Amino acid sequence: MKKILGISVVVASLFATNNGYEVGVGMGRDYISNAPINNNNFGNIEIGKYLSKNNILKLEFEKSEKTNVNTQNETLTRTLLNVEHCFDNETKFTPYVFAGTGYQWVSGAYNNEIVADAGVGVKYAIDNTLSTFAQTRFLRDFANNDNHKSFLIGVEYKFGQTQPLQKVEPIQKPKPKPIQKPKPKPIQKPVVLYSDNDGVIDSMDKCPNI
Repeated sequence: MKKILGISVVVASLFATNNGYEVGVGMGRDYISNAPINNNNFGNIEIGKYLSKNNILKLEFEKSEKTNVNTQNETLTRTLLNVEHCFDNETKFTPYVFAGTGYQWVSGAYNNEIVADAGVGVKYAIDNTLSTFAQTRFLRDFANNDNHKSFLIGVEYKFGQTQPLQKVEPIQKPKPKPIQKPKPKPIQKPVVLYSDNDGVIDSMDKCPNI
């Protein structure tokens, strides 16, 4: 009980952060081997929390139709906590992988146990908030020694901080201004003076004023 409470607190704190969210619904088919349980159809509800641009924490709830379990018509119910990683590309198709753990309840005379799952899928973006998805999941019930292989399709809706991250432009260094060389001052021609108008310049005239 303490472990379940501790996990619940951690999950609640992660879902309380300010990143974007997504919700989704889907339906699928579960193929079961090595178990006294018939293959069955199931419904899926999920809520996801963006931990980063490409990583999502997902809490999922699934419930099957009535199916044969040990010759009795029973239902399978499970909750799963998965971490999903999406791969960026330049198209509307986004492949992803996921893995996690959860708990499965089976009505009737069958053991309820912890399960582990992993899978791959692809999303198709209809617009910035709405997308469809298809995935294949492998689930293992270790205590009952059951193997589940599921195929699931559905739709997802994003809300909150769903806009793509803006690219940060590199800071451009200002171009250095060209150094302007000072213009040379024009050379002034010396003024030749003939103060007494005798044809001899003053600098050579012994009597420049006479």
